[in-house]
Amino acid sequence: MKLRVLIGLLIVIFVTANVPAADPKLDGAYKFVGLKFPGGSQSDADVKGMIVVHGKYMAFVRANVGRKTWDQNEPEAERAKKMVAAYLGMAATCGIFEVQGDVISLTQLAQSSPASMGATAKWKYKLQGKTLTLEPVPNPGVEFTFERTRILLVITSIAILLPAPLCVLAMRASSAQESSAKPQEEAKKEEPRKPTDPMSAPTFTGLKLRSIGPALTSGRVCSIAVDPTDHTRYFVGAASGGVWKTTNAGTRTSA
Repeated sequence: MKLRVLIGLLIVIFVTANVPAADPKLDGAYKFVGLKFPGGSQSDADVKGMIVVHGKYMAFVRANVGRKTWDQNEPEAERAKKMVAAYLGMAATCGIFEVQGDVISLTQLAQSSPASMGATAKWKYKLQGKTLTLEPVPNPGVEFTFERTRILLVITSIAILLPAPLCVLAMRASSAQESSAKPQEEAKKEEPRKPTDPMSAPTFTGLKLRSIGPALTSGRVCSIAVDPTDHTRYFVGAASGGVWKTTNAGTRTSA
């Protein structure tokens, strides 16, 4: 068991060391300490939050402490109020970032606010010891303060170990899709091609000559014979009696 743990820690350290970082100094996990804004402030007694930075990836989540819970037994209107309040009291984003000077540009791949999905957020940052401060560029006077923690190793372990079963599931799903696609492809191959010209020979291959009338009047053809050495010469027998002969493919006939 100890050997497995040691191997796992070595893998974590190796992978962590080989992930290209946007700014190596920023790598780590930071808990929310406080927020200052014009006219007020908040501390970790009011808000809980965290930032995790690994390589070129950053994730941030923040939620008010006083958010109320709800259950399905409450009136619908009351539940709706609590849901809206809970949503307004939460902020979350994650994405890929780059550093230019002292400004972080974060391309938000996922966001709690649909309007910010795919947008780029810019933050002016300062890292002094374990303290990280972030100031949103569009909002001067607003400052977030975070403090580095020691949970990065655990988070990195989860980040590394979690994709393994997900990759297995993805491979199984891909294999299942390929297996289901093969019978369909084989069925398509076995289907006879339809003629592009509706008046071509394949259209009439299944048809056979038969007498279709008239059934009650004279003039019906009941038999026909073609000279195999001369296809313009054939004999036709009428139902009412008599044999007709032609030597020019039916242009003229004689009884």
